[in-house]
Amino acid sequence: MARLIRPAAFAHRPPRRVRLLVWAAAALLGLGFCIWMLGSPLFLDQLELLGYDRLLRALPAAPPSTGVAVVDIDEASLAELGQWPLPRYQVARMLDALHQAGAAAIGVDILFPEPDRLSLDRLRASFQQGLNVELGVARVPPALRDNDAILAASVARSGAVLGVWFDFGQALPERPERPERPGQPGLPAASAATLPPPGVLLARSPRAPDPLPIPQATRALQPIPQLAAAMRSAAFHNALPDPDGRIRRAPLLIQRDREIYPSLALAAVTQALGAPAAIAQAGAAGVEQVRVGALRIPTDAQGNLLLPFRPDSARRFDRISALDLLQGRVDPARLRGRIVFLGSSATAASDQHPTPFARQFPGLLIHAVAADAMLRQDFLVAPGWAVAAQLALVLLALAGAAFLLCRYLLWVCAVAGAAGLAGLWLAALGLLAAHRLVISPVPPMLALGAGLALMGLIRFRSEEQAAIRTAQELAMAQDCAIIGLVSTVETRDAETGQHIIRTRSYVRYLAEHLATHPRFRRHLGPEAIEAIVKSAALHDIGKVGVPDAILKKPGPLDATETHTMHQHTVLGQRILERAFRLAGADPSHSFLARGVEIARSHHERWDGLGYPSGLKGEAIPVAARLMALADVYDAMRSRRRYKEPRSHEEARAVILDGAGSLFDPDVVLAFQATQERFRLFSERHPDQDLDLD
Repeated sequence: MARLIRPAAFAHRPPRRVRLLVWAAAALLGLGFCIWMLGSPLFLDQLELLGYDRLLRALPAAPPSTGVAVVDIDEASLAELGQWPLPRYQVARMLDALHQAGAAAIGVDILFPEPDRLSLDRLRASFQQGLNVELGVARVPPALRDNDAILAASVARSGAVLGVWFDFGQALPERPERPERPGQPGLPAASAATLPPPGVLLARSPRAPDPLPIPQATRALQPIPQLAAAMRSAAFHNALPDPDGRIRRAPLLIQRDREIYPSLALAAVTQALGAPAAIAQAGAAGVEQVRVGALRIPTDAQGNLLLPFRPDSARRFDRISALDLLQGRVDPARLRGRIVFLGSSATAASDQHPTPFARQFPGLLIHAVAADAMLRQDFLVAPGWAVAAQLALVLLALAGAAFLLCRYLLWVCAVAGAAGLAGLWLAALGLLAAHRLVISPVPPMLALGAGLALMGLIRFRSEEQAAIRTAQELAMAQDCAIIGLVSTVETRDAETGQHIIRTRSYVRYLAEHLATHPRFRRHLGPEAIEAIVKSAALHDIGKVGVPDAILKKPGPLDATETHTMHQHTVLGQRILERAFRLAGADPSHSFLARGVEIARSHHERWDGLGYPSGLKGEAIPVAARLMALADVYDAMRSRRRYKEPRSHEEARAVILDGAGSLFDPDVVLAFQATQERFRLFSERHPDQDLDLD
């Protein structure tokens, strides 16, 4: 047992040519993977995103958020308060309630790009113009006739952060009226109001690129001037879906007109911590981190924050119905000191996004996840050296695969490859769970799998070709051994000449013709035919035990001599079986078994009058039936000491006449169909001139 588990027991060193091919394939694969990865193909990106989603499941469960709450204008709120959008005085009431409850910061996930059409003054003008009806609003104080003014006053009191939606190049269609709704791309710009200061400072190192690789906006869909004037700072609502449409990261920074704006979540965190501004720190690769007071928020070079989504992310936040807030049913303790995001998850708001764990995740909660990650310092970090690490792992995986395939058995390489794939995945899981580092194992796993497959195929194919060559050489050696063995008979019975070569060909003609016959199909597959043809040369091996006086007698044999001659079949069987035992060979092997059958039974007759056992009909082995006809045909066509050769026509007549008595009728039919091949081969391979004296 100790010897079996030594490394040497698994070693296999292929020829030098094969090893060179394996290493060349590894080098080409490495170069191809490097070019492919640096080109960021969509297929690889999709695989990495799927792998990332699977890795996220390794994150430990997070406790409920204590720093972030959500006020949701949900379906129940809309059913009670009216259709979407709500009148802005209702939004103002919510902001005032949150401010009075002591919210640390309020982020409003609703766009207000046009004046509120539900204001009384606008409704009066609309009824007058469309229906020629004058609404009586004279008794309503002027301050209550403009919902936008009411909301602006509330924004100023509460310090709520309102947002904009940035556009990145597509034309925005002009529409005079558009109801406010959570952030959506491609909305029209209704005004050109000046935004308040963005609230982000830039700390740039001398090596930082200019411009920074953060998103560059061309236009902005922003609140109406009345609301913009009441805002303390501006923030954006934009989400950042990956190529598959799922949200996995949140942009913290967007640049427009050389001003850098924060996301709604970043602006709310900045306000809650009392920091004058967020500071974006840029290095040689781009953005490295964002600082808010003592908080350090790692980002990628584009200023994106990887969001630590979990299966229960939507349930981690205290979600308060807007209806309960307006009706005073919310304990102020649930809001005091928290960052509160106000928005809507209702179907009418159309603000749902797919994430790694949900097909529909409210945009309102995406801001909450981002803000909570900043407050709890629960970050996922894709380090700048991740791509270099992936490239190194790709090359290491390919080198390891090549090393294995040049040293060990293929099954050992397969087991080691599977262990390597599992190790890469487990290492990525460990880095994510323990250190929150995101390094995708997909490229090195692809490289290892592709390397083992391709290089293994090269080695397998090379070894297969070597095995074929070896088998061919063994077959040639086997043929030589057979011919050499049979030659011991020829030295005593020289008149057989090329009898061996001819009968082997005759047997092949018959076997190939009968291979599709229903009676013979299962006996005459390709391997069986080769075994029969090869062993046909051994049919008269037993003559080595027949005395010369009988074997070389020029005239007819008497009864005793005939009996002795008949014993060459039994002697042939014994010789072959003894040879198999001495060689330690398996007598059931197709080649060996066919040789015994032919040596013993090739003189049996279909009618049961043959020798040595008097077998009849189907009891005669198929190989012996073929050999019987081939042997008789060649004997008639050959010259012997006691007779002259017969013509092909004479031999054919005797064989056809022997159908059902001497020979299997179907074998005779096969001869009849291939007789021309018999004749041609017989004429091309005559016996040499023999000295028969």
